[in-house]
Amino acid sequence: STDATAASSSVGVGGSSGSGLATWLGAVATDMYQVLVLAFGENLPNPYEEDYGPAEGLFSVTIALAGLAGFALALALVEQVVLETNMANVKRGSRVYESGHYLVLGWAVSQRDLEVLIKLVGQLCGGAAAGGGATIVVLTQREKLEIEELFRRSMPPSARAGSRLVFRQGSPLLPSDLSNVAASQARATIIISDQSRSRDEADAQSLRCAILLDELDDYKGLRKGRALGHIVVETHTANAVPLLRFSCSKRVIAMPTVQFNASRVARMVKKPFISWLSQRLMAFDSRCVLYIQAAPKLVGQPFRYLPFYYPDAIILG
Repeated sequence: STDATAASSSVGVGGSSGSGLATWLGAVATDMYQVLVLAFGENLPNPYEEDYGPAEGLFSVTIALAGLAGFALALALVEQVVLETNMANVKRGSRVYESGHYLVLGWAVSQRDLEVLIKLVGQLCGGAAAGGGATIVVLTQREKLEIEELFRRSMPPSARAGSRLVFRQGSPLLPSDLSNVAASQARATIIISDQSRSRDEADAQSLRCAILLDELDDYKGLRKGRALGHIVVETHTANAVPLLRFSCSKRVIAMPTVQFNASRVARMVKKPFISWLSQRLMAFDSRCVLYIQAAPKLVGQPFRYLPFYYPDAIILG
């Protein structure tokens, strides 16, 4: 009898604990449901109404949670699209709204290309220092953040002589990328040859880029006689110079760097001081800089009249 009494008491305790847990879970479910009612308004049925049932409440909660999950998923997709667009703008750069700027087009694939690009941008900053600086836009195939970090280390803002550098990622052979850097509004454009390719392939790329610059605005500027910035193209082969002359407009100027460097080295063999002299004359950070400027008013004038036009200059000729 004692064992039976203990067994019955244990069963009674277990039953009371099970009914208490069920009551607690029911209270929690009711409270959560009331919270959902307050959150979603009057769309959910009231649990205190007479026709309210657990199945009806469960269905309403399921529909509400599904709508909430769908809204969260749509919000996540919109956020992902916005983030991808922002990252693309950060990596490539947005459209440039400039006019009268200097434009440098290059591929910057090899280390030699980067060295030439850094030296060229440095000389452009030095040349524009007298006027308080200028806007220099650089278009390369490297990522915008990478090229910005490279110039931040090699040419800090304090060494840019008041010039502002703008970097964009793209190909000089794509009209959309050329329009992205406002190539038709540039004061002057410089095309740096691709040092990672052979001389013929590099000149073919530079020639194609020069032709695209002429075709960029559908020849509107050339047909209307609008003043357009000149284009300097770095070439390596002798055939590239006549091709540029016959394929492009007169504003395209070929710069045969190989021939120029060969003549300079040949002169340095006999007169080594030519190297120091040419560097001082060509570098804008020097006190004795060589400037070349056209003077149409002097055409046909005798040499003896030139000192009257330039009284403060030393006339050589």
